Amino acid sequence: MTSIKNGSGPSRIRQINRKAVLSNIRYGGNNSRLKLGKDLGISAAAVTAVVSELVDEGLLKDAEIIEPSARKQGRPISLLELHADAAYSLGIVLRPAGDIFYIDLAWSDYTGNVTPLLSSKHYNTDSLQSIISGIHESLITLHKAVPNEEKIFSLTIGIPGVIENDNNIPIAPKLKCIEGTEFIQQIVKDLSYPVSIHNDVNLGTTSELHQQPRLRNLSFAYLHIYSGVGSGIALKGEILSGSHGWAGEIGHIKLGNAPNQYSFEQLLSTDGALADLLESLNKPRHALDELVPYLISGDRNVNQNIDEYCKTLCDAIWVLHSVLDLNEVMIDFPSDALFEQLLPKLEIIMKNSPNPVRISSPAMGHQAGLYGAALTALDLALDSIELRKK
Repeated sequence: MTSIKNGSGPSRIRQINRKAVLSNIRYGGNNSRLKLGKDLGISAAAVTAVVSELVDEGLLKDAEIIEPSARKQGRPISLLELHADAAYSLGIVLRPAGDIFYIDLAWSDYTGNVTPLLSSKHYNTDSLQSIISGIHESLITLHKAVPNEEKIFSLTIGIPGVIENDNNIPIAPKLKCIEGTEFIQQIVKDLSYPVSIHNDVNLGTTSELHQQPRLRNLSFAYLHIYSGVGSGIALKGEILSGSHGWAGEIGHIKLGNAPNQYSFEQLLSTDGALADLLESLNKPRHALDELVPYLISGDRNVNQNIDEYCKTLCDAIWVLHSVLDLNEVMIDFPSDALFEQLLPKLEIIMKNSPNPVRISSPAMGHQAGLYGAALTALDLALDSIELRKK
């Protein structure tokens, strides 16, 4: 919920009315001046004053489509909509893959419409300066892509790690050079707009909440399986990050207490057990799609390995489900073709559980985290945009 602290009396009421009108249209869709007053309990005069102000500032505009029911009455009723070009936000996600890393980037307009750009490939995951240089290059690309870079209000960066107190990264196993405080300090110091750093899986969870309104009334986990294993958790529309940002970090959990026991990350990540299986078949370690023909043909060895993989994946799901009593677990898996083969096996295992949970895939697919970054940046900037605090 937005907190409006500045101003008092008529000024504060005006700010509240501005936020109420804009929120009504953002989350409820285009609306008429008359219905805004009824929906919000605001007088016609107050609605007229607020709407005129917002139109003059370029935050609202008259929609081209009129109220459908008005056509029957012969009197058109114009609808108001958010002005897409009022503001822009930027999203960047760091995606490590061995000794290289990719930077995914996107921008969002004021309506929340996200435009992804081509990912860029970079080398040397051990160099902090390489990471920072890659981000700065990406920002140049983003600034050129948005229609008006003077209207950029915020940036969110997604990383494969934990963020404590907004200024420290205690752990980022696949990008250890960004651990600590220096990465965040260097990123924010030269930019004129606010920067926020978030766990990439939490951003994917945020994206799904935006894209699937049904999820806002559920408790679900977003299980992300790539070169690492992590999960984002949403309880009734709210992201659960924990007291220090560690909620959902299940990759390091070991199965058993013996010294040689493996963790979820070793057994489930794409450079773990599946990569070892591919290597044993003389296939590239990252070519997950190459396992599909073996499964379809009934190859005994591959099917046994995949069955074990599915059992371990269900163990990870049960860890989350037993603690949080989830309605659903969403699995973001890098190979759509292989996941089609895994899903029936997972469903059979879960069906035999005393407390089964629904398994699904993210609506935004593999770009959920990127969309979540751009949308999170927009959400964090709304007060600056709408109350003119920049």
